This record gives sequence, structure tokens and C-alpha cells, in this order.
Amino acid sequence: MQVTSGINDVLFVVIVLELLRTVVAHLETEDFQLRSFLIIGIISAVRHILGVGARLTLEAGITDTQFNRAQIELGVSAAVVLALAVSFILISRAGVE
Repeated sequence: MQVTSGINDVLFVVIVLELLRTVVAHLETEDFQLRSFLIIGIISAVRHILGVGARLTLEAGITDTQFNRAQIELGVSAAVVLALAVSFILISRAGVE
């Protein structure tokens, strides 16, 4: 449980630092940093996936309904990561800042 909590905390710090960097860049250049928001979204979704996976691993005696909901939650989060990653790749190839 401590390792999971540690990873969760580190990812949270990365998200906050990325948000601060994006805000500072926006204040300096007045440009919208789309790539940064996509990165933040990807990190957040991966953090959520790790949290759900850890909860499933560490909890004993979960019901079938809880397990099915967790699987759906994992699938939706994985789809979000995939969609954001594809968006990031397309934006990078198009040269959009």
C-alpha cells in the first residue's frame, strides 16, 4: 500500500508542476499551451488507472458488481489515455504549439 501511495503522490506532484509550468508560460507569452494540457490529462488518467488497479489488488472480498464497475472504469480510463495520446501525436505532427 505504501508503494502505491508513493507513486500516486509523485504523479500528483508532476501534475501540479506541469500545471504551474503551463500557467507561467501562458502569463509570459499569452499563448495557449495545448500540449501541456494533453500531457496533464494523460498523466492524470494513468494515475487513475494505477489507483483503481491498486485498489482491486489490495481489497479482499469485493463483489462481482464492484469488480465489473472497476473493469469498466479501467477501460474508460484506458480509452481516455489512448485518445489523448493520439491527439498529442496529431498535434505534434501538425506543428501546433
